Amino acid sequence: MDIVTHGMMGVAIAGPWLVSYPAASAGFILGSVVPDLDAFSRCFGKRAFLTWHQGWTHSLFGMVIGGLFVWGLLNKTFPELAPLPIGLAAGAALHAILDLTNTYGVRLLSPLTQRRFCLEWVFFIDSVVIALTTGTFAIVACHLSDDSSRAKFLSGGYLVCLAGYIAVKGLLRSRASTLCSRDVLSIVPSALWPWVFFTCDRQDSQVISMRLNAVTGSLEIIATTTILDAEFRRYLEPLPEFQAMSALSPAYHVVESIRDGEKIFLSCRDMRIINFRTSFGKLDVTLGPDFEVLTTDLHV
Repeated sequence: MDIVTHGMMGVAIAGPWLVSYPAASAGFILGSVVPDLDAFSRCFGKRAFLTWHQGWTHSLFGMVIGGLFVWGLLNKTFPELAPLPIGLAAGAALHAILDLTNTYGVRLLSPLTQRRFCLEWVFFIDSVVIALTTGTFAIVACHLSDDSSRAKFLSGGYLVCLAGYIAVKGLLRSRASTLCSRDVLSIVPSALWPWVFFTCDRQDSQVISMRLNAVTGSLEIIATTTILDAEFRRYLEPLPEFQAMSALSPAYHVVESIRDGEKIFLSCRDMRIINFRTSFGKLDVTLGPDFEVLTTDLHV
């Protein structure tokens, strides 16, 4: 999810408890957004962002160990603040687990492994999650200064509904996988309709993008794209930008080639999300007459 939705989630869940348990609740709200501070890696360039985003800041081991260490220090020096790091770790852990259900994956077990895990249950922008979270946040935010039992009940109901929705999305994703071929590259959930998924399947030199209804089982081809990997991929593989995107997506391909005199203009796309009309991950490369790389432009 995006950082705004994560922040609203933190308030929706822990906001009603601020009066009763201020340190732990404030820690949880802060922890719900802290993992995405790795977005500041953009200051060091786009490649750094792709490498670091949803990396070690989303590690469950780091959250638990860091939370316990800070708790030990505060428990001796400022005992009234001791619950804060526990809430912080809990909020950050929920953040990481929710991101696990998205598309690009998180390094959940770093430093034990640098592998990115993703379930592809919920797109990082989801209409149901946003509507449910925004509504609960708006009500809870009006009761932050009082110890409202009604707000606490609403918070608990929100958490149950959120968990239930994600579980249903997991079941729909499981059913979608049974309706696809074994060679399907990805099954990405729709941002709008909970029962719709977009599949990506490679057949020889083409990638076929399809729209799948996980309830009815209907499958509709929405795009057939010719990929040019056989001709150009070997010239792009040394590029750090190409390596970073290829590590994030099993369906990252060269999809466009335009010759202009001695120059060749190439475009690479993540075919899993091409139906979302986004330029995220698009890499434009200019090759010279000897296929040397002249320019690169990564859209992130």
